[in-house]
Amino acid sequence: VHRDLKDVLGTLEPFLEYMDEGRKMRQEKEREDFMSWLSGIKYTEDHQDHRSTVLKNPNKSGQWMLGTDEFRIWKEQGALLWLHGIPGAGKSKLTSIAIDHLMSSDESHTVAYFYCLKDTAQPEKGDPREIFRAILKQLVIRLPKYLSAPVKKRYEERRERQKDHGSIERLTLRECADFIKQFATNRPVTIIIDALDECHESTHRLEGRKELTSQLKSMINPPSKIKIFLSSRRGYHDIDYQLRDYPVIPMDDPRNAEDIPYFIESEVKELVEEKASLWGSSKSLEADIISALKEKAGGMFRWVVLQIDHLRDSATPGAVRQRLKQLPATLYALHDEIYERISKMAQSDLDTAKAVLSWLLCAQRRLDYEEFLAAALTIPDEPVTTEQILQICRNLVVQGASGSFDFAHLSVREYLETRPEYKDRQPDVLVAKKCLELLESSTLEDTLGPYASIYWLQHCSGLIMEKRLAGVVERLFSDKGENEMFRMWSIIANRAADALDWDSEARRRLRDTGYNPLSVACVFGFPKVLTQWVNTQPPEYSYLRETDDMVVHLAIKWGNVDVVRLLLQKNGQSVFDNFGLTPAFWAAFFGHQPVLEVLKQLDGCLDAEDDMGWTAWNWMIAIDHMEGLRDLLKVNTG
Repeated sequence: VHRDLKDVLGTLEPFLEYMDEGRKMRQEKEREDFMSWLSGIKYTEDHQDHRSTVLKNPNKSGQWMLGTDEFRIWKEQGALLWLHGIPGAGKSKLTSIAIDHLMSSDESHTVAYFYCLKDTAQPEKGDPREIFRAILKQLVIRLPKYLSAPVKKRYEERRERQKDHGSIERLTLRECADFIKQFATNRPVTIIIDALDECHESTHRLEGRKELTSQLKSMINPPSKIKIFLSSRRGYHDIDYQLRDYPVIPMDDPRNAEDIPYFIESEVKELVEEKASLWGSSKSLEADIISALKEKAGGMFRWVVLQIDHLRDSATPGAVRQRLKQLPATLYALHDEIYERISKMAQSDLDTAKAVLSWLLCAQRRLDYEEFLAAALTIPDEPVTTEQILQICRNLVVQGASGSFDFAHLSVREYLETRPEYKDRQPDVLVAKKCLELLESSTLEDTLGPYASIYWLQHCSGLIMEKRLAGVVERLFSDKGENEMFRMWSIIANRAADALDWDSEARRRLRDTGYNPLSVACVFGFPKVLTQWVNTQPPEYSYLRETDDMVVHLAIKWGNVDVVRLLLQKNGQSVFDNFGLTPAFWAAFFGHQPVLEVLKQLDGCLDAEDDMGWTAWNWMIAIDHMEGLRDLLKVNTG
């Protein structure tokens, strides 16, 4: 019997192993889904990118800050510490040094960090909600499971409640803050946020940078055991005001006198060795370069990097010394100099530079490596390479850890936004042209196709397009969208949208359209398309409805003023949606003051009563929507 039982168990062993492996895979999938729900931001990559630019000698880099009384007292018993400085001073480098120092120096507390970024392609990196979600995720990963169990329970409750609706409601900023405080009552937590000034001022009516800073300040109160380290520029009123009473480490502190000189000496030594075949091994030339850079650096690491790159192009010691006599004094002047060099390149290289810079300025999400190379392609069948992009764009563009491309510094974006060729949505014109060419040629299945199928609408909305491109849009909406081109686009866009986060703006917009032509024109703002349709219908025909939906309310929701004006002027003013609510209610609710201005111009529309006899004013008071009430007051008294 024993032998028979042993044989049976032996027979079952592979099956049991298979079952156990399946259970482990399900558990791992559940954990991945849970972590993705918390945050999809790759914060470790951001940290690696910033660490890679720290001085080569870690024993010198940033030690001045770690040795200050302010940092030491904050680390031992403080609550909030603020590092601030001018653009290009190296705040992010110092922040990365602080993160490494704190994560390696004390195992009794848990460290979570975030690098904010102002980038249209990565808006989540400036979204206060996403910042707190990423911080909460790090704590969930690093804290014992019993402490993070409430977060998992919240996820499972929402997953069960919304399992038939295709999405799981994300945590709000305040919910994240509450969980973080709860964790910190049991174990000390240190939160580090870099570039607070690059956080959106308002990503949601009640959850902008001001709300984030207020929540951070509330965390440092007992019983929570939380310390907070923030870095930012000065000159942002809300930041300066909210952090005015907390200890500060300024980047222009005399104690920062060692880092930049050491950085200059190290980089210049490498430069002189690299150029020895052209410059010789003159110690006096090396000393002259070091002296000139130290004298004019003004606390800006970024300025030094750009000056050294420019010196690298000098062929003789005489050219180097001539350059040292006319060093541009500011980052803006340096960027201007770099761009002027780009503008004198061959036309094909200049076209590549403009394509790269335009995509970085206005892309609606971050392009992966292959997508970016496809976007930078300006001559058919002549692929562009990484080396060519970096060579053409010089120090304005860098390649990140993920392989894709970014501006080398926020100051590059700020500089380009002042140039005429990148103002008035000129980057959108270039990107829209690329997207529409793919749409016109039915190549939306290509590398860049998924991006183009989703985002051409945002890039084209409100643009004055050249005749050929405008013709593509007209063909798409011809016969009121009852054509093969619109049908194929809607199929591909719907499939591509499935890969987006459920609560991303692009997906919410497309979801609102239901891929109905009239709704698409209203949600994304194409008044010219609607004008053509309206003018071809008899006077009694109403374009307010798409099936059961009031499309004018979709236009109001997304703030498309011209569409709202067109529809209400053509079809009347007293319109109610399926809930009996008025246009003024939705305009105030979604915070679109320009739409309220239009409604004011239409007599009676701003104060229209709904089916209950309530006006937008009554509703804003009833639901305690103070921002909406303020907008109504501004418009009414303006």
